Parts: sequence; structure tokens; C-alpha cells
Amino acid sequence: MMQRGHPLPEVSFVVRLWLERRELAGPPEWRFQVRHIQSGEQMHCRRLADLLAFVERQTGVPAPELLTAVKHDATGQDTDGHDTEEVQP
Repeated sequence: MMQRGHPLPEVSFVVRLWLERRELAGPPEWRFQVRHIQSGEQMHCRRLADLLAFVERQTGVPAPELLTAVKHDATGQDTDGHDTEEVQP
């Protein structure tokens, strides 16, 4: 339940993410750009954890924890043997 108190200031970010090919052979790498709308400050990074740390620095609020992606095999079970269900929008 949300408690009433001082309203939080408006905080907005624009996040852009894309894949870049590596110069050498190998899978592409994720790249991130995040911009804090109110200050105009922005950064580029290669790790989602760095993006979340930027958000935390800008807001003073702890960033959400990263979840480990669940890898699935061809049968639709995650690699730990649990059944998973895709959620369609």
C-alpha cells in the first residue's frame, strides 16, 4: 500500500538499446544509451547493470534488481527443468 507523503519529483528517462556486430567473429553485443530528461545528462554503456546504476545516481532511489534470464530448451522447459509459459501482449 502506498503511503501518502511528499510527492516525488517527476523523473523521466529515454533508453535506447541495439545490437552491434563485433569486429572479430562472435555474437553481436548489446549497447545501451540512457538520457535523464530533466538534466539532459546521458551515458552509453555495454552492461544493463551500468544503465541501472546511472538511473540510481540520477534519482537517489535504489535501482531494481536484475533478474537472470531464463534459458529454454527446445521442449519449452527452462534449463532447470521447470515448465515455463510465454505471456502474449
